[in-house]
Amino acid sequence: MVMFTSYLQLRDRLSQVWLNKYTIALSLAMVKLLFFSKSIGNSIKQSENYVLSHCNAVDSIYAETVGSTPHYMAVLGNFLVKEALIQSVKATLKTLTLLVNASEGLLNFVIDLYLGTYACLIISAVDGSVDVATNATEKLLDAVNNSVSAIANDIDDGLDDISKVVNKIISVAHKVEDLFESDKDNNVSDSIHNINLTVNSLRNLHIPSSINGKLRELSERTPNFYQVKNLSKSLLGVPFEEVIEEIKKVNATKVVGNSSVLYMPPKNSSQGGICKPNESDIRKFYDGMSHALTITTVVCTVLLVAGALCATIPVAYSECRLWGRLLEMRTQFTEKQDPYAISDKDSASRIFRTREEESHYDVIASYQQCFQHWNSKISNSLVALVEKFSPQYDDENGTRSLQRARIRWAVAYITSERALCVLGIGLLGLAITILQLILVAALQKSLKDLGDSSKNFKDTDIGKTLEQSMNQWAHGANLYINDTQNNVNKHVFGWVDKTTVAVNHTVSKIISEIDHTLADAFNGTLLMKPMKAVIGCAIENKLYAVEKAMTWIHDKAQLELPDIKLSEIKQAIEKSKSPSTPSVLPKVTHEIYSTIKLCLDEFHKTAIYQLMVALLLLGIWFLQIPIALTIAFYRTAQVSKY
Repeated sequence: MVMFTSYLQLRDRLSQVWLNKYTIALSLAMVKLLFFSKSIGNSIKQSENYVLSHCNAVDSIYAETVGSTPHYMAVLGNFLVKEALIQSVKATLKTLTLLVNASEGLLNFVIDLYLGTYACLIISAVDGSVDVATNATEKLLDAVNNSVSAIANDIDDGLDDISKVVNKIISVAHKVEDLFESDKDNNVSDSIHNINLTVNSLRNLHIPSSINGKLRELSERTPNFYQVKNLSKSLLGVPFEEVIEEIKKVNATKVVGNSSVLYMPPKNSSQGGICKPNESDIRKFYDGMSHALTITTVVCTVLLVAGALCATIPVAYSECRLWGRLLEMRTQFTEKQDPYAISDKDSASRIFRTREEESHYDVIASYQQCFQHWNSKISNSLVALVEKFSPQYDDENGTRSLQRARIRWAVAYITSERALCVLGIGLLGLAITILQLILVAALQKSLKDLGDSSKNFKDTDIGKTLEQSMNQWAHGANLYINDTQNNVNKHVFGWVDKTTVAVNHTVSKIISEIDHTLADAFNGTLLMKPMKAVIGCAIENKLYAVEKAMTWIHDKAQLELPDIKLSEIKQAIEKSKSPSTPSVLPKVTHEIYSTIKLCLDEFHKTAIYQLMVALLLLGIWFLQIPIALTIAFYRTAQVSKY
């Protein structure tokens, strides 16, 4: 009686060639490519729907941007033009003030140069003459008073000698008084007495010192050059001061033109768009992408299918070679054990083997048991389980042995290497898809919570962002203006500063040298003050004027550019703002919710597709069971014929 073998023979192995790893890998790659193509197609379709559904919004934003941008640019431009003109007028007025001051200074210098020199010399000559006269008078008075006193003393000495002689004569005269009694003696005595009186008056003679006081008073009342200069300067500066006051009264804001004549484009003046007019082109673009995707997917799928089918050929050839080696190994072993054993050709052509043949040691069965240990354990367990619940079979007619062989063969077929590979991939795909579905479910729950809590969202103040940007712009612009101002003052007016400082230093040194020379020549003499006055009129006053002019130029030769005042720009923008628009937060929240929900739905759909593929692989493995049973029953029917 014929029996089943406990391992798969060549036909059994070839029936599972299409389950080889290369075909499975290419098939999975094809499925992955189809999923990827489907995902890209859905994304393209969603993108098309999103673009077309938001066409009106895009056109509205575009129109608002195009219409509002010129308006705000005009607001800023008009403000800058107005401020530039105001600052230009202020700079012009300041320049006029400087020109008036410079003209006044130049006129004073010219008058001082031509007329002031002569006036200074004349007044200095008068002052010097009075000073010299005063000093000379003081010396003369001292000399006269001292000389008169000395002369009086000398006369007194002489008169004393004369008085002694006269007194002797008078004493002699008294003696002969009686002889000569007349009035003449008394006259002589009186005359001598009169002479003494005249000398006493001369002793008391002196020139009064009040003359010096009158001369000093005259010197103090004599006007000097500085008084005349200040008087002429004050009279000359009257018209210039009036001009400066008139310039100060000018309001630069009112001088510029009326800013209302500046054109202000209205907001939202543009009614065009970029999406709606190009809707047909947009659809053509997306249709072209979808067509290209479809063609590419079909070509790649065909190539993968062809590759999967072609992969079965080398695998089948490899199985044939492997089966040939197994048969050769069994034949060699059998020949060594039993020289009357059947040949390999007969053994290979027979599907079943007899009890006697089975009683011989089978090398292929041993190979199966060693290299597929789990198959043997599973088959033995199933055999024990079946025999436990089906004890009615006996082994007298070989029914139980046939049943055992059939179970072992079916288990070997179902648990073959290729079948288990399909089972493993299916189980792995099933586990992965379950985890993906869990993740998607968790995200969907979170999305639901987001939808419930989105009512508590708050609008963000875009004005703060705009204000920060404006502050940064104003800060950068002011840094640029200040840097330009410093560069102009350094590189353009720097030589003015150096020149004025050098000229002032030179003038100061010249004046110091002149004073030092005058002091060396005329110090302690009557000519010191007159010469200093003359030198001052002719030279030093001009040098002082030059020094003052250089100092004025040094102080005024500075460029001052006005900074950008952001507060004024904000006020100008605030005046042109329209009433606040309604909040777009609910719309944005709905868009976010819809987009995330759409993505999660796509992921859920993809996970379902992957689950179907995993179940399909498991189905392919489970399909091996009815295939094995069908082959087993068919072979059992074949056995019953013998």
